[in-house]
Amino acid sequence: MTKIKKAFFSFLEFSHSLVKKIEESKTPFYYFLFFFLIIVSIRNFLENFPSDQSPISFNAHLHFYLFYVFVFSGALLLFTFFTKTKVVKSFKVFSLYFSVVLLGMIVDLIVYGFGGTSVSYIFLESFEDLKGSFLSFFGSFDDSETTLGIQLHLFIFIALFVYYVFLKTRSVIKCLISGVVFYSFLFLAFISPYLINFFDFEVESFHGRDIVFFFSILSSIFVTFLFYLSRKRTFLIAFKDIRFLRLGYFLLIFALGLAFGYKEFSISFYEIIMPALILSISIVFAWSFSVITNNFADYEIDKVSNKKRPLFDDDISIEEYKTVALFSLLMSLISAAVVHYFAFFYCVLFIGIYFIYSMPPVRFKRVPVLSKLAISLNSFIVFVLGVHVFVMNVPYVSSNYIMDFVPERYILFFLVFFTLAANFIDIKDYEGDKKEGIKTLPVLLGLERAKTVIALFFSLPYLYVAYIYPETIPGCLLFIVINTFLIKRKNYRDGTLLFSCLLSILLFLFFHLNYLTPPFNLLDFFI
Repeated sequence: MTKIKKAFFSFLEFSHSLVKKIEESKTPFYYFLFFFLIIVSIRNFLENFPSDQSPISFNAHLHFYLFYVFVFSGALLLFTFFTKTKVVKSFKVFSLYFSVVLLGMIVDLIVYGFGGTSVSYIFLESFEDLKGSFLSFFGSFDDSETTLGIQLHLFIFIALFVYYVFLKTRSVIKCLISGVVFYSFLFLAFISPYLINFFDFEVESFHGRDIVFFFSILSSIFVTFLFYLSRKRTFLIAFKDIRFLRLGYFLLIFALGLAFGYKEFSISFYEIIMPALILSISIVFAWSFSVITNNFADYEIDKVSNKKRPLFDDDISIEEYKTVALFSLLMSLISAAVVHYFAFFYCVLFIGIYFIYSMPPVRFKRVPVLSKLAISLNSFIVFVLGVHVFVMNVPYVSSNYIMDFVPERYILFFLVFFTLAANFIDIKDYEGDKKEGIKTLPVLLGLERAKTVIALFFSLPYLYVAYIYPETIPGCLLFIVINTFLIKRKNYRDGTLLFSCLLSILLFLFFHLNYLTPPFNLLDFFI
């Protein structure tokens, strides 16, 4: 008994030192990230080649990658919750742990041969099957009984998770609880098609777009939260500087595009809710990247006009701030690509136009008045992106012809009237722009004269909307008076004017929905 006890503690000490060595490894973080992606790629390759099944589609590949990202990030979050270990350290260990998914595949290839089995979600026909599958360690899979390999690698992965918790906490109770919670999480992942369909046990396909969107949304949330945990201070400083009113503007314009798409195609809300959420995530991250790069470009201007920007905060790490920018860029592009290649293209356009507007060598923002064409173009892109959510769900309409469904009056609104109105953003930067020699309207005309011109410009979109929709004349005139007062007043506040602008867009959005043919009905929207 003493020898067994001694051997156990020796193994415990050895495994603890091994884990610590991995956690403290000087190997760059992205090496471990690449290792994880390579393992998943090999896993997908072994499952699908050689096989008598039809070639795997791009959508299926995307599905598999997002599934494993979801499982991996969920495991990291649960482990962090139970042990309070730093995310980067546990990530290194879990990336190596994850190689057990290859073991299960290799075992199945040996037992069943190439193409002899395929891994799927748990197949359920009733809630009794649900209960039975949970109590019998994942039960059976679609088209086959639970394979030896899949059960083996899930068991090993859970065991490694629990043992890692024990090494960190030395608490048997925490090990037991974490084991049950982690098993439940994996079980939910394997019944996700039924979760998406609200436990409709007649699900026809486990590999449709909905499952891809489902894992994309959850993976985005999990990965973002993990990133926050790894860089709390810098993340929060960047988050506070995201300029919520301007972000809210783009999200409302996106919603306006959705409303217009609904009017044209009348597709049920259920079909577009997930792609709309993913594209909203993409817009948020695209905006975040644009704000951060703009902060670097406007460093000298912000010294005068915006001294509360993150780059002047002593608590921020410049390298970590750049990492937040890179993370935002990747999250935006990946999220858009998951939805559709056209969505990815629009996202690249949005980021690229803002880059040209803010960054050297062009810094288009230095061009008086017309520089705001960049902002109006991006507004139009976001609007079209909202319309595209519906277009991609209509089989008989190609995304190549999306512009055929956007009336010319909308193009005129964004590219002409909004370009002029957007010059209001230069009022608050008057002192900084003047010092740096940037020729904005306030610098060229003087602050007070420029305010008068900008108030006139700001009224033009409202007058145009009133011309197109005569029913909106009272509201448009009211907002013209309010906005003119907010622009002209001595104690000008950019946020107050933006809030007024957002309120008018929100009211127009409700107006647009209420004047649909047939009239908008929230219950019908879900059918």
